[in-house]
Amino acid sequence: MLDSATIDVIARAYDAAEKGRHRIRPPSVRYEGVTVDAADAAQRRWVALKATGGNEIKGHKIGLTSRAMQHQANIDEPDYGPPGTITSRFV
Repeated sequence: MLDSATIDVIARAYDAAEKGRHRIRPPSVRYEGVTVDAADAAQRRWVALKATGGNEIKGHKIGLTSRAMQHQANIDEPDYGPPGTITSRFV
């Protein structure tokens, strides 16, 4: 698991990328030890940043519901999270 400071850096990087409308390299390329738990923590931190900025969470998203797409992405369950966030399984 990544430490809290690194999780914060990742969340802020995604926030800045969204606001500046630019891409960033996946954290799994930039940091060793990125796990699903670390990705989920970064997503929760990013959602908290967005909420602090005045955004509201309205519903949830779900993706990669087809078995074919799950197989292609090497996962075994759909991807899910608050709308407007990263898909945690691809961090």
